[in-house]
Amino acid sequence: MSLDWKLRIGLVIHRHRRNPLVRRLARLCKNIYRASEHPTYDIQVNGERDFLLRTVAKKNPVLFDVGCNVGEWTDMALALFPAATVHSFELSPEVIAQLEVKFKNSPQVILHRYGLGTESKEVDFFLLSRPGQPDQQPARRPAQPPAAHGRALPHPARRRGLPGAGPGPD
Repeated sequence: MSLDWKLRIGLVIHRHRRNPLVRRLARLCKNIYRASEHPTYDIQVNGERDFLLRTVAKKNPVLFDVGCNVGEWTDMALALFPAATVHSFELSPEVIAQLEVKFKNSPQVILHRYGLGTESKEVDFFLLSRPGQPDQQPARRPAQPPAAHGRALPHPARRRGLPGAGPGPD
C-alpha cells in the first residue's frame, strides 16, 4: 500500500464529492463534529455539569472558574458542591465589579482580578460589546472591539500552596 489508508479514503471521497450520497454523509459528519465540540454555552445541557459530577469525588473540592464572566459556572459548582472553594478568575474590571457584588456573601468564592498564563505579564484582550452578559446569548462583536488591559499571573494556586496545583514555574 503506497498511500496511507486515510489519504486513500479522502481521495475517493474527494473524487465523488458531488455524489448525493457522499454529500449527505459529509453533512452528517459535519453535524456530528459540531455536536461533539461545544453545542451550547448552557452549562446545564452541554455536559459541563455532568462532567463535574462524574469527576469530583470530594464534597469540599477546590475548583477553578477561569474566565468566569458573570459567574454562572461558579453558581452551578456551588449548587452541586455547597462546601466547595471556587477560585474565579476574570480580567474585565467591569465584570469583576459585578462579581464582587454577586458573591459578597459567599466567602468560599475567591475572586482573582487576573488570568492564568505560562508567565507573568500584561496582556491585551477584547471585551464583548455588552460586558457581563451571559454566554448563552453572546453579544455581537463590533468591527473594532474596545480593547482592555489586564494582568496574567502563572500558577496562583501553586503560589498559595493549594492542593492539586500541579508543577510549574512561579
